[in-house]
Amino acid sequence: MRAELARPAGRARPAARRARVAPTLAVAATALVGCRVTLDDAIEQERPAPSPPALEACAPLPSEGDGLEARLASLPGPPLGVEGSLVVADAARGGPRGFAVRDSPCDAGEVALPATPILDASPLGPRVVARPTSLVAAGATAFVFFAAERPDSSAAFGVAAVGRGLARWDAAAGAFVDPVLLWTADRPSYGAGAAASGDYLYAYGGLAARFLSADVYLARVATARAAEPGAWEYWSGGGAWAPTADAAWPMVEGGTEPTVGYHVALERWLLAYSTPLGAEITVRTGLGPYGPWSRPYLAARCALPSVDEESFCTHVVLHPALATEDSIGVSHGVGSFHRAPSAPPSAYRARWGWLPLSSALP
Repeated sequence: MRAELARPAGRARPAARRARVAPTLAVAATALVGCRVTLDDAIEQERPAPSPPALEACAPLPSEGDGLEARLASLPGPPLGVEGSLVVADAARGGPRGFAVRDSPCDAGEVALPATPILDASPLGPRVVARPTSLVAAGATAFVFFAAERPDSSAAFGVAAVGRGLARWDAAAGAFVDPVLLWTADRPSYGAGAAASGDYLYAYGGLAARFLSADVYLARVATARAAEPGAWEYWSGGGAWAPTADAAWPMVEGGTEPTVGYHVALERWLLAYSTPLGAEITVRTGLGPYGPWSRPYLAARCALPSVDEESFCTHVVLHPALATEDSIGVSHGVGSFHRAPSAPPSAYRARWGWLPLSSALP
């Protein structure tokens, strides 16, 4: 790079001084009139990131009609006494539903479990509804994390958030029982994603931060003490863990509902999310359940209805049980502030597909 200092007209710069100044940028305050910077070597412009591929998706669980508009979660079924995979759907009617799915939730081969709803929130109080957010198996025990809400005409959208918690699987009942609240509604969305590794159970959550952005937080607990609020500890930076939620520190920038899964073929942890009001699924890779995490990578565009230009992606969930060497099962919901009158109800159902994992993934 060569920098040239503009000089008052009529004054020459001595050759010896010019030789000393040429390699560096010199500023003489008393003689400086203006500064012009020129580049000897052109710097290559940063190339824009390629547009992510569109997600090839279907509306899952076809026999359920238009009732499944929100979040889906899944687990391999055999440990739970279910042939195939267990899929828990946040149904618009009848509360959380459970299904046994043999191959794919798109194949119309699901069998509804007899317990309806599969997660009974009545122990949490009158009129409380528990919406499943993620499933996780830890040893011989399976858990569902949920977000608890209560109808409230004075609150936004007619519901008031109660908090977040978990319930354990009861094979005899064919449902998740003994729900317990672990976090108040003002905390990050712990349990939006969940994972088990070693002796610990991990709950991932997001919290809105800045404009159309969010931060990802992490809590963990010894699996045997998962139902004890005071037993949880919180990632506080630098590999440290704190005993109180007030000391939690964000791990990375992400979405308000992060989801996590381990990909066996890649030998990597995957952290996926959609940014607030976003239309793409972003993925980070990690070496462990709490990172370190790679830079964000746009993996796919959500399958949104073309008739609604204001629609956006919600409820992104990874499904590691349905994965190939270069893809992983994923589902997402469809959000909109103003639904298109011409769109059928099915346009806003949850979507199911396989998220491609490109070789460009960090």
